[in-house]
Amino acid sequence: ISTGPNLIINFVSEIGSYSGSPLYYWAVFDFHETQTEGNKVEGTLCDETFTSNSGKIHSPKNSLIYLNPTEDVVCSYRISTHAAKHNRISLLLEFTRFNPTKDCSSCTSSSADHLEVLDRGQEHLPGSKHSLCYSACSNLNQSLEVISTGPSLSIKMFIAKSTAMANYFRNKTPIFQARYTFLHPAVCGPTLIKATSPGYIRFPDSQDFTEENVYCIWDLITLMVNSKMFRKTYFRFHFPYLVSCRSESSNISL
Repeated sequence: ISTGPNLIINFVSEIGSYSGSPLYYWAVFDFHETQTEGNKVEGTLCDETFTSNSGKIHSPKNSLIYLNPTEDVVCSYRISTHAAKHNRISLLLEFTRFNPTKDCSSCTSSSADHLEVLDRGQEHLPGSKHSLCYSACSNLNQSLEVISTGPSLSIKMFIAKSTAMANYFRNKTPIFQARYTFLHPAVCGPTLIKATSPGYIRFPDSQDFTEENVYCIWDLITLMVNSKMFRKTYFRFHFPYLVSCRSESSNISL
C-alpha cells in the first residue's frame, strides 16, 4: 500500500532480458480516495475535527481501513464552534447505511456496527449528555436535525473488525452522511436564561447587528412548583421594529 498518490514498480533481472521467456510478471492495482472534509487528527486512524461555520461529514472514503483490521474501526468526528462567535450547532443527519447484523440486542453493542451522536453540552439542560444511536437494526432512512445544547457536538462511528472487510472494503457508498452549520451567534446573547423571576429576552443583544441570516435558540429554565408540576410560563412579544415583513424569513417559535 502506497503512502501517497504515486507508486513506482520496477522489475529487475540479474541474468538479462526475459524476452521470449514463458516467465512474466503481472499485478492488479486499485485506487482508494483518502481526502477528508474535516481536519485529520494526527496519530489516529480516521478521526477528524470541524471548525468551519458549515460543512459536510461522511464516513471515510478510504476503504483500506476496513481491510483485515486488527481491532475494531472507530472514527470520531468532533464539531466545535468559535466560542466568541457561535454557541450552538445544527447537525442534519441524512442517512446511515449499515449492513444487516444478527445482533439487535443493543444499538451500541460491540458486535453491531453503529453511529452515535454525542452531546456533551450544558449539563443542567434536558437532553444534555445524551446520545442518539443508529445501527443496521435501526438505520436512519430520512433526514433528522439535531441541535446541540452547547458549542460542541461529536459523532462516533463503530465498525466491528470481524465483519469490516466483508461489509465495507471497496464499498464506495458512504456508510453515513451529515451536514452541519453553526447557530446562535453573539448577537443573540446568552443561550441560557434562568427564569427565577419575571424578565425579558432582548434581540438583538447588541447594536452591532450586521449578520444577514440569524438563528437564535434560547433555553428558558423555570422553577418547579413541586416534584410533579411545572410553573406556567407566559410570553408577551414586543417588536419595536421589524427586520423583515415576510413571515417566511423572520419568525419566532416556542
